[in-house]
Amino acid sequence: MFQTLKRWISGGAERAGWSAVATWADSAGHAFKRARDGSGFVIESGVPAQGWRLEWGPSQRSYIAGNELRLRGDLKGGNDLQMMLISRALMETLEKQVFEQFTEGLQTRMDTETPEEMRWLVLFPKAPHIDSKLLKEAFGAVGNTTAAIEQWLAGPLSARLLEARGSWLSASDPLLLVALRGRLTLRTAMAEPDATRLRAVVTLFETSLREGRRAVELWTQSAHASTHPSLFSSTPADSRLE
Repeated sequence: MFQTLKRWISGGAERAGWSAVATWADSAGHAFKRARDGSGFVIESGVPAQGWRLEWGPSQRSYIAGNELRLRGDLKGGNDLQMMLISRALMETLEKQVFEQFTEGLQTRMDTETPEEMRWLVLFPKAPHIDSKLLKEAFGAVGNTTAAIEQWLAGPLSARLLEARGSWLSASDPLLLVALRGRLTLRTAMAEPDATRLRAVVTLFETSLREGRRAVELWTQSAHASTHPSLFSSTPADSRLE
């Protein structure tokens, strides 16, 4: 911990919340690094089985204002699987934006400039079976196979999402969990680093990643056993979620 704090002090002026986050990362065995331009930081999990990377800094998406928290992890398969869980308020906002682009004749712009996750709201079906009414009111889900999404939500992830919604995640807070090309990405707004909230987001992501890997395994088994591969067809994806 001493070395982490020493690097922290020598790196320049302290910014609000960063010291607490660095201390937590060090105590948990994670690697904390400042971004080279000083605009944010990166934390890499010290637990190989978890295998996630956390980034805090300027938002990479127009629908998240200011700074955002991003986490990424390997799903260990499912490269053709595309699915997304999204907070309900953000889903409705993005659907409205996509609709307006279509009605205003901006389809070419939408094809070239609109993030993949926004286009998914048009391209892919919504998951029809979400057992919890509270979960369905708080989140939406779309994907190229709704069966995989239902498997993803069938275990502890649903409880973890409801726990988040009842504590640190308000109805207006944006949250996305996106599975694309064998990788899971979480995005949420975070104006300034807050160690308590950050730990809660990491806990949610670790559950999402673990359950996502389980869903990928089941989906892969089903795809291999199926005599109708077209049921698992997908839309070519680009690199905009990177």
